[in-house]
Amino acid sequence: MTVHFQARKFAGVLLFLSLLFFMAFCRIAYSAEYRLGPGDELDLSVFDHPELSASKKIIQADGSISIPRIGRVSASNIGISALKNIIEEKLMNILGISNPSVSIEITRYRQFYVAGYVANPGSYEYVPDITALQAISLAGGLFRLSADNLGSFLELARVRERLAQYREQIAISLVRRERFLAERDDTKIAIPEEINSFIGPDRKQSLVNRESDLIEKRRNAYLGELSILTDLGEELDKEISALKAQRSAKEEQLKLIVQEADTLRSLKERQLVTQSRSLAIDRERISTEADVLEVTALIARSQTSRRRIDQDKLNLTTKRNLEILNGLKEEDDTIALLRHLIDAGQRQLGVADGLPISAQQEVDSTIGSRALIVVRADKDEAKTLPIGLNEKILPGDVLYVPRLFEGASNILWPNANRSE
Repeated sequence: MTVHFQARKFAGVLLFLSLLFFMAFCRIAYSAEYRLGPGDELDLSVFDHPELSASKKIIQADGSISIPRIGRVSASNIGISALKNIIEEKLMNILGISNPSVSIEITRYRQFYVAGYVANPGSYEYVPDITALQAISLAGGLFRLSADNLGSFLELARVRERLAQYREQIAISLVRRERFLAERDDTKIAIPEEINSFIGPDRKQSLVNRESDLIEKRRNAYLGELSILTDLGEELDKEISALKAQRSAKEEQLKLIVQEADTLRSLKERQLVTQSRSLAIDRERISTEADVLEVTALIARSQTSRRRIDQDKLNLTTKRNLEILNGLKEEDDTIALLRHLIDAGQRQLGVADGLPISAQQEVDSTIGSRALIVVRADKDEAKTLPIGLNEKILPGDVLYVPRLFEGASNILWPNANRSE
């Protein structure tokens, strides 16, 4: 009997170890497929090089991570194996380490977010394999929506307030973008039709007037600086011309002095002129040669200043063009982000309030018959996807809980509608 007991005990231990191995394998497989992103915390180990290892390295907002003696490495939207290969390649190329072996472990995932009709919307620490249902539970469960449910109305009011702010901001960015285009092409601001869907005509005209005044001020400031540099260049051109004329006169004078000196030298040999006269003409020749050299130096300095002014004019134009390009890029990025935020907010209100029939088909094509929506980063864009209660969410996801389908409250809180 003792033998049978020991055998069963041993079999139980084997089963437990097998289960642990299976769970570890699942975790490893999940991590290998997982795409890293800002907020993920990693431990990095380099075999035989502990000085290069690092713990609790967090991927920054720009998607990069700092590696000892290597610098910043892009780690966003790639898997652990890809990041491992990148680091190993840099260790070989930068530090000259042959066949480096790097291991990477995710010590903490970036947070996920729960919004909408939950008791405690906000950010939460991610746990691998967490489902939408578990995330809702972490957020305190669903609200029981009713006419006197103040929390839900406040949530909707906040969404509407944010949407109004986003519409105002995107209208401003659209007009700013047109202002940069007008500056680039030296034209007037063109008003995009799209702006009419965000703000009223009075506000639109106010924005256009403001940006038109700004473009005029910026253009005048640019032309003013350019005019000053042009005037300075013209003054230097005149100065250089005058100096060249002065040098030519001095050079002609020097030729005459040299000729006179040659004549006096011949007369001196025949003792027809005094020694003092010969010395005087030599001094005059030396003085005139010095004058020519001095004027030549002044011309060189003036020409250097003239070239510097030309470079300043080029730098001024280049700076203006770069400001326009950077302004366009910044406004394009802002507009893209605001479009996403407005779209997400409108979807929140649509699901919470109930969309009109004319818009229902469009939304159904995105969320179908699912009650939950997840906004998920996919490379360089965010996608709005349907998700079921028992489906898994990922780090960085925004889980929006709208007014759920009829009967969902009975699934989540089976005793919620029972009388006390």
